[in-house]
This record gives sequence, structure tokens and C-alpha cells, in this order.
Amino acid sequence: MVQIKSLSLSGFKTIYDLKDMEFEKINIFIGANGSGKSNIVSFFEMISYMMTDAFGQYVSENGFASSMLYHGQKVTNDITAELKFESRTGLSEYTFRVSHTFNDNLIFMGEEIKYTRKNSQKPFIKNLGDGGYKESKLRELYHKDMTAKYIKNLLASIRVFHFHDTSKTAYIHQARPLESNSTLMSDAGNLAPFLYRMRDENLKYYDRIISYIRQVAPFFDTFLLEAFRNSIQLKFKEKNSSLELGSFRLSDGTIRFIALTALLLQPKNTLPKIIIIDEPELGLHPMAIDILSEMINIASRNSQIFITTQSERLIDHFEPKNIIIMDRKQDANNRYYSDFKKLNNQELSEWTDEYKLSDIWNSNIIGGRP
Repeated sequence: MVQIKSLSLSGFKTIYDLKDMEFEKINIFIGANGSGKSNIVSFFEMISYMMTDAFGQYVSENGFASSMLYHGQKVTNDITAELKFESRTGLSEYTFRVSHTFNDNLIFMGEEIKYTRKNSQKPFIKNLGDGGYKESKLRELYHKDMTAKYIKNLLASIRVFHFHDTSKTAYIHQARPLESNSTLMSDAGNLAPFLYRMRDENLKYYDRIISYIRQVAPFFDTFLLEAFRNSIQLKFKEKNSSLELGSFRLSDGTIRFIALTALLLQPKNTLPKIIIIDEPELGLHPMAIDILSEMINIASRNSQIFITTQSERLIDHFEPKNIIIMDRKQDANNRYYSDFKKLNNQELSEWTDEYKLSDIWNSNIIGGRP
């Protein structure tokens, strides 16, 4: 299994200078509002855009460069990052630097890829460009260089999910093209065609999803997935009822839980290798959060999971090593920045023998509080 081993990142939003933050199979970012949790999600989202030649689109959609640079272009000119991926065969590395331009955009000033085979001391290193280009060179080199292809595929395997929009006009409730079924979209907008395909090709996983939904929503019987003119809409049936109901009849928490269940319990062959979920606990009943933690552990057998949360109940299901504390701090010039601290099982053993992680967090022993 491939996973992100570490991240170094500087100059991005509230992240001034993060060095070699190491990750586990499950990584949970906690902290007060304004500590920068959403900025970690934004960084991984930016990587996803970069892998589809849409870096410029990401910059423009997110307020242009001045809103992405640490305290703006007057303080910061560059964003630099280094991602290391570990696999059974070796260590892959991707480094890039982007700089501010006169028209408030960002351009690449350099990219480098590196691959070190296991038990080898000599890495393969390739400089992808000397600077001044708008989109990553990885896509351009995809069919020309095997290492570039491999590392681009690793970066493209990072998937960010937000299930916040559950309004009646959200895509998840609308009729969607039947062929939009290969992978679950970031907002679960194609949930109906995705489940339709799973029911036909992986009934065992589809039935497991149904059983988990019933644990949280006992009234739920099954989905009604019928295609009409090459499109399909998410409908369901309640127990002891023959009525067809649209998914907009479900509560916000229930529809979010259904989306989470489809994401985390899908078959191994379609499960994203690296999953980032922003505040999955929103609107969930406490018991649903317990079941969510179980599903996270199931998915982590085949994927690496990153989560931002403010849920005390959720973190109680994990070990200290899975928790990354984020605090809002100030430098010598009174500029605030995000401070990261990874917890350690051994260092907290005296506390965790007697208290839950949430109790330790509430006591402000580990930080991450307002």
C-alpha cells in the first residue's frame, strides 16, 4: 500500500513553515476555529487541481494568489512543498515552488521528482523545469517518463471530499447521468449512479452499505435505483411503506452519513488510495459518529485517511499517534500562523490509562483549544 510518508509546506495560507510532518494510516487534525485545519484540506485540493492542468483555475476560484500566500504577497512571494510517498518498493518524492506574479497569479518556478528504490543508496532525480510555466510539467511528461507517470498517479490518487451541501438543490438530490459512475465525486453529486453500478457489480459491498445505513436510520429500507432516459435520481423506501421518496426527504445528517458510508465502504478496487474528509461529523447523531469511526478503520485497511474534525467523540476512537493538534500562534512580528503538533502514544500513556483523549483535550493538556 502506498501512503504519504511526510509533508513539508511553507508560505501557504496560515502555514508558515511546516517541516517533515510524518503521517500514519489514519490522521486526524483537531484544533480551535481559525487554527488552520481547513487550510490543510485546501492544500490537498490544490494538488488535485494541479494534476488535471487546472492549477490556474484553482488559484482564480480561491481569491487569487494574494489570498493563498502567507499573509499576502507583501510578506510572502513563494509557496514551496515537498511530498514523500512510501511504498513497498521505495520512496517517491515530489517538490515544487510557485511564485507570485504581477497580475496576482501563481506560476511554477520549479518542480523536482525523486525515486529511491528500497535498499538502494542512489536515487533517481529529475528536474522538471526551470520556472515560469503555468501548469505542472508532470502531465506533459506523463507518457514520456515512467517516474513522472508513477509520481503523477500517486498525486492524482489524493481525493478530497466535502459533504456539506445537502440542500434541496444539491447535486446529490438531482437526476444525474448514468455513466457518471466510476468514482464517487467530491460532493457525492453522483451518488445515485455510483450506487447503481455497485449494486450491479459488487452486491456484497452494496448490501453492506445498506446494513450500515440501517444502523443509523432504522426506518430506512432500501434505495430505489431505476434509470430513466440514461439518468438516475437517488430515491429510497422506508420500512413498511410502498412510497417512493426522494433523497431530499432525508435529514441533512442522514444524507451525509449515506455519502460517508458509500465512500468508506465501497469495494477495494474503487476506493481512493488517499482520502481527505473535511469535518465528516457535521449533523451526525453521537451514535452515528461511533459507527463513522468504525468505517474509517475499515477503509484504512486499504487507504490512507486524513480528517479534520472538532468532534470530541470521534477522536476517542483513535490512538494519540493518529491525532495532530493545530494551534493558532503568533510570530515575533505578531503575524499568526498554524502550529502543528503530532501526539505520541508513549508520551501520553500516563494520561490515556485513566482518561479519554477528549478529556485530555478539554483539559487543555495537549493544546488545540480556543
